[in-house]
Amino acid sequence: MNPNEIKAIFLSCKCIINKINIYIMASKKKILKKIQILITNHYETPEEAFDFFDKSGNGKLNKKEIVKLLKQAEISGFIRGIVSSKLIEGYDEDGDGYIDWKEFKAAVDEINKSVN
Repeated sequence: MNPNEIKAIFLSCKCIINKINIYIMASKKKILKKIQILITNHYETPEEAFDFFDKSGNGKLNKKEIVKLLKQAEISGFIRGIVSSKLIEGYDEDGDGYIDWKEFKAAVDEINKSVN
């Protein structure tokens, strides 16, 4: 491949990533609403939801566990990985790459405020 072909591929990939990010931002309220519906309709409390998705039992949700939560909330498989990364990025206060109960509770509280 010559440099121009590489540049064209790079720009195409960058354009696709930008479109995905725009889609996610436009869908943020819908995604948050689906998460809220899942938590309120299927679990007695947010803590029960957290415990259900904390399959490892370590008191923290990893990316894989968050993806499973998003799947159960009927978030499109196409964007689950990106959304899970954005959730960790936005709510992981201690920077350990996980969402602990305190961070999850803060996220649920914020979701409830923004969706209502």
